Amino acid sequence: MVEAWNEGPGKAGAATARPLDNGRRAALAARVREHGEPAVFDAIAKLGRSGWHCGGNGGSWRANLGWLLKSPENFQKALEMDPTAPAPPTATNGSLVAAILARPAGASSRRGAPALSNPKEHP
Repeated sequence: MVEAWNEGPGKAGAATARPLDNGRRAALAARVREHGEPAVFDAIAKLGRSGWHCGGNGGSWRANLGWLLKSPENFQKALEMDPTAPAPPTATNGSLVAAILARPAGASSRRGAPALSNPKEHP
């Protein structure tokens, strides 16, 4: 499994993996019980084709084997991902903040969520 990671996502830019410690062995066993062994290799292959998970996300974050195994949610995300889809846009140098500040008052990024008129009034 470590070899499959290092040959796929590891070579594509994700963090390379070292031999499994006891915690990762237990997490791997849980993912195999939940989804089966072929799903582990499917998730690894999908992550290896995902530029976003392999460092192309506008930041310094790269997926690692621990991220994939540590939670059922992360594993499920990897199984469901479409690695052929374009990477989501990333914000650099404050462009996301600038875009939010440029919105008209009352505009919200979440459908149905109220906009905060004064963020200092809300914790």
